[in-house]
Amino acid sequence: MKTSLLLTAILLSSLSVAAQSPARRVSAVCQLTTANIVPSGRTVTPPAREFVMQVINNSDRTVKVPKQPEFGWRVEILEKRGWKLRAEGGPVRLLKAEDQHVVNASADSGPLVKLAPTRSDLFYFVLPDAKKSLEPDGQVSRLRLSIYWSPSAETVEKEPEILPCALAATWVVDVQKGPAVE
Repeated sequence: MKTSLLLTAILLSSLSVAAQSPARRVSAVCQLTTANIVPSGRTVTPPAREFVMQVINNSDRTVKVPKQPEFGWRVEILEKRGWKLRAEGGPVRLLKAEDQHVVNASADSGPLVKLAPTRSDLFYFVLPDAKKSLEPDGQVSRLRLSIYWSPSAETVEKEPEILPCALAATWVVDVQKGPAVE
């Protein structure tokens, strides 16, 4: 009797935990597009590093992407044994470093941009939460910034031309500690 009560209690508690978890959608990194990321070089207010992502449509069909996508991001630092996670944020996450799948748990909003075959567009964005993790540890550090976007299930259902897979771009840079300011 005690065993069945214990199993019932465990089952009920696991159901309540599962009900509280947000819906997740997993998608593969897109082969229909190519995405590149670099700092934009433009001045933004308040002072922050702005990035630009160029997305090129490599497919033979027109695809749509949000004009201002909410990107997920990950910053890693190169250490002796390989890349180590420093920080990540945003609504989109990479499932595993060795796996090319992205998880999206948020809804998309805003206007869409059409990308005709062999055309590209630029997407400008700032990552204020990533600022501290993009600073060097020592005199020189090698950092890798990865940016992700994946459409939500609702968006794919409403928009048949929406890019059905995840955008992903990576920027690897050596950062040097600046001179001390007095």
